[in-house]
Amino acid sequence: MKDPFFGYLMAIIEKEIALADTEAKERSRQFTDSQVRSSLIKAIKTAKGEKPSIPAGSEHERLLADLIPRILRKREDVLTRVVDEDDEEPAEDDASPDEPVLLSYWILAMETVVSSMKIRTQMTPGSRGYLDFIQDFVKTTPAAFVGEM
Repeated sequence: MKDPFFGYLMAIIEKEIALADTEAKERSRQFTDSQVRSSLIKAIKTAKGEKPSIPAGSEHERLLADLIPRILRKREDVLTRVVDEDDEEPAEDDASPDEPVLLSYWILAMETVVSSMKIRTQMTPGSRGYLDFIQDFVKTTPAAFVGEM
């Protein structure tokens, strides 16, 4: 995606995925690309008003299930537009600067992350190509861009 704004949204989503993956490892659990993709697709469906089946019987399933609302809540931290001191008055039809990013934009960013996962995921069971990639990617992304890791 060439739009820097959507790149920013994707980086925020990928950071949440990387953090959840790190937390799972700390609990001696390991996510796979396929499991994370499934959770992200369920987050997209939930954002669209659907009610996907979300198993949460085992600790591993609960960690994956927790990723869904975690990614959806992260949208609330992303403001619609940034206002700086030199900014002119917003046009009447501009969104308020303190409103979260539009849900449709967040859904598009999540869908793009799902598409991006396909590039890094190997076609072997248990693949972690994408997850390993974003761990390194997020560590090299400036903290001012997505926050501390």
